[in-house]
Amino acid sequence: MNVRSVAKDFPVVCVGDSAGGTVDVQPYTVMLADPQVGRFFMDGRPLSRSEAWRQMAMSSGHWVLRGYGLWAVEERATGRFIGRIGCLESEGFPAFEIACLVA
Repeated sequence: MNVRSVAKDFPVVCVGDSAGGTVDVQPYTVMLADPQVGRFFMDGRPLSRSEAWRQMAMSSGHWVLRGYGLWAVEERATGRFIGRIGCLESEGFPAFEIACLVA
């Protein structure tokens, strides 16, 4: 059975292999620099490029340490990056977190 034909209107998780490649942090840094997004994230302010880069590095490390983490979300029709969603259990954070940030 072809999953895409049955669930063509549902979100689809597509996993690519980026091992050995580079990641384009630009769309992520632009999203986190937006004041409208920043007010709902962490301490309520937009992040600088270097702060956003560190957030992405932390997310990548979370996958290595925990085996799960945040996924990039793209608009299906255009492929445009629109946010991130997933699960986190960061050291020092008081609880398991289901995180979502979509611009």
